[in-house]
Amino acid sequence: MQPLVWKMNKTIVQQKLFWITVILFDMGLLIYGFLANDWFLSLLALVLVLVIKRYGYDLLFKKYDEEWDQKHQEYVEKKRRYQKNG
Repeated sequence: MQPLVWKMNKTIVQQKLFWITVILFDMGLLIYGFLANDWFLSLLALVLVLVIKRYGYDLLFKKYDEEWDQKHQEYVEKKRRYQKNG
């Protein structure tokens, strides 16, 4: 038997792979829509981007964005201290 943690991680990995596959499919659809001059496929790809943003963002990008925001906040505070003392 596999531990529960492994099952959770496996599920998360499968979900991430699903959303990455959807993103790649969306990129291909968008490029094909532009090259084929098919506005419907391009519009469909843009709608798919909104779906990805709504449902896949937390799983794929939220942790990275939070880390980046924290680093930026530390940089801004450091810059303010330097400007006060300088």
